[in-house]
Amino acid sequence: MQQQNTTFANKILASFLALVLSFTLVATPAGSAFAETRSTDVVVSDTVGTLGLIASEAPNIFASNAFLATSDGTILFSRDADAQVKIASLTKIMTAIVALDNSTLDKSIIVSANAVATGGSNAGLSSGDTMPLSEALCALMVPSGNDAATAIAECVGKDLANTTDDTAGYNAFIAKMNEKAAELGCTNTKFTNPHGLDADEFESDSHCSAKDLFLMVQYAMKNDTFRAAVTHDTYELSYTNNGEAKTKTLTSTDELLGVFDGACGIKTGTTDLAGYCFAGACERNGVMLYAIVLGSTDDSTRFEDTKTLFNWYFNGLVDYKLSNAENDIVANVSNSAWLDKTVPAKLQDPTATVNVFKYDGNISQNFNFKQISGDVKAGDVLGTVDFIQNNKIISTQNLVAAEDCDAPDFGSSVGIGFTRFIHNFTGEKNAADNQIFNDTPLLIKFS
Repeated sequence: MQQQNTTFANKILASFLALVLSFTLVATPAGSAFAETRSTDVVVSDTVGTLGLIASEAPNIFASNAFLATSDGTILFSRDADAQVKIASLTKIMTAIVALDNSTLDKSIIVSANAVATGGSNAGLSSGDTMPLSEALCALMVPSGNDAATAIAECVGKDLANTTDDTAGYNAFIAKMNEKAAELGCTNTKFTNPHGLDADEFESDSHCSAKDLFLMVQYAMKNDTFRAAVTHDTYELSYTNNGEAKTKTLTSTDELLGVFDGACGIKTGTTDLAGYCFAGACERNGVMLYAIVLGSTDDSTRFEDTKTLFNWYFNGLVDYKLSNAENDIVANVSNSAWLDKTVPAKLQDPTATVNVFKYDGNISQNFNFKQISGDVKAGDVLGTVDFIQNNKIISTQNLVAAEDCDAPDFGSSVGIGFTRFIHNFTGEKNAADNQIFNDTPLLIKFS
């Protein structure tokens, strides 16, 4: 009897654990429970698996979807970046774009009762609060105000639709969000509201992708007003209600501001379906990066993922020495005035380096030799050398003579001429070949 009871209890426990596990699998976003590098992750233009990178050479992150690129659009890293997923409050990036593109900063935003009732994260606005769009954008972006998102959509949308009806204005604004997404080249995006809520009354087929979000961020960050709004870790909101001037302190949801070197915005997002999301910007030494992290497992990991991506790029920058030959003699250049003489050549600046991102690929070189004949003096330019990474020339260096080389005298010239006459019949060479000695050390470690 005791054994039967124990067996029955174990079955009940097993069933309970299975139920809990199944619920967890359904309720948990697609991000990994552990930071990882995936063979399908893309570094610049090839997958980690194709490149044969060792794990330590690529970002280890929790997020289910990610994208890292420079502000000019150079792609550095991506993970399942075209997948259509929920993005929660990152939706507000497009809300800000549409408002800035279609209204003026002094446009009056009046908060409706419907806006106050939106739910979720908010700026603590009340019905009748009135402020210029410039202030409403801070209420939207700093504390992630869903109330501000609805108010902006209603007020700006009414101008778009030439109507006085809040609902008609709201719908016109959403239509403009989707129109703008298409204009920016977003192919995996659909908006159904201005705030990103995705459950209950806001349940819909709204979606976006990490790559599309990058395109939105890239566009938005060109606007000075947007850029300023997302850099506030706190903001003193000024507004009125019934003619009474009021202020309110707003606190940013961006935990990297003021803490992580170079952090300068942009937006968090969180829902049960989207998981923990973040679109972040970081600028160091004149390089601006944008990182998109979607589906991280909790509040802290989305910021850890973002820091990992930023640090991976900046730690991957190296000063690459261009001259890598014994005594800096990178080539021998043929002097065609002679049958067999060459001129030793070096880079004009043998100490020259170029700062490169090592995961952009290993360096190759292309020597462009001048046709040299006659007297050569040390320092004379004998050609150029192009250094190439990922099919782009990253540096061009002059190739100069390392020593003098005299032209042949009259007697030698006669002898050389006679020998070349003979070579016309024997097929032998009439001048020495150019020789290259410079090395291009590998940048990337392979497994």
